[in-house]
Amino acid sequence: MKKSASKERAGVHNRKVGYMDIDKHDSVSGLVSIIIGIAAVVLLLGLFLLSYIQHGKAGIWIGLLGILLVFATVAGVVIAIFGLSDTEAKKGKPVLGIILNAVLFSVLVVLYIIGF
Repeated sequence: MKKSASKERAGVHNRKVGYMDIDKHDSVSGLVSIIIGIAAVVLLLGLFLLSYIQHGKAGIWIGLLGILLVFATVAGVVIAIFGLSDTEAKKGKPVLGIILNAVLFSVLVVLYIIGF
């Protein structure tokens, strides 16, 4: 009697329940957000290098480009949020875009508050 009960249970657990395979596409908005974040990191490192080469006297253009980076990171977060709102897309790239741009935004705000 126990064998038949375990066979029934095994049959229930082994059969497919009928899940639908949903093919979700990659989020283009998430990819754009990641590209913005990576470009902003590279540009920030370039600004650090230029400022170091000029011994801290690189001029107002370095500061203006830094402020442009702040707006770029905000745009990256907003674009990634649009990527999250797409129900047909995977969520990994938009989440990574939000994290990357938010961390970079925080770093830039701290740098401006400190005054580097």
